[in-house]
Amino acid sequence: MYRGLKGQFYFHRKKYPLAKIQWVMLTFFKQLLYYCIEK
Repeated sequence: MYRGLKGQFYFHRKKYPLAKIQWVMLTFFKQLLYYCIEK
């Protein structure tokens, strides 16, 4: 599922520059979630 999501964002990034910002936000949110779970 993660690979599919990553591939989808890579596909959108070629079309829409805004997708890059969404990818960064998603990555940041995911890291924040992992941090909360570990803590």
